[in-house]
Amino acid sequence: MRHHTTVGESEDNASSGGVLLRNPRSQKEGTLTKAENRVEKLLALLLVQQMKDAPQRDKSVQLSAAGLTNMEIAELLQTTAAVVSQQLYEARRKPAKKPKRPKTPR
Repeated sequence: MRHHTTVGESEDNASSGGVLLRNPRSQKEGTLTKAENRVEKLLALLLVQQMKDAPQRDKSVQLSAAGLTNMEIAELLQTTAAVVSQQLYEARRKPAKKPKRPKTPR
């Protein structure tokens, strides 16, 4: 879901249907980039689906670790980028609480 432009590209050349292409020199390369973006989005959706019972904070952390931006995470989790930003901030400040193990008698 990363959008890059190459050195020397103008904004007009870089945009195509709302999607920035990594290398718009040929139509084939532009199509490949769109396919890559689609695969990235599908993988992110699979990650969210596998974590369906996890708290939203944990999903945000995992998606961020996978390289998604706060805006992309917010879109996937149907929330705002501000909420995602706060969740990531809190996760960095204080990691999720681990359940306490009962003490075993000695």
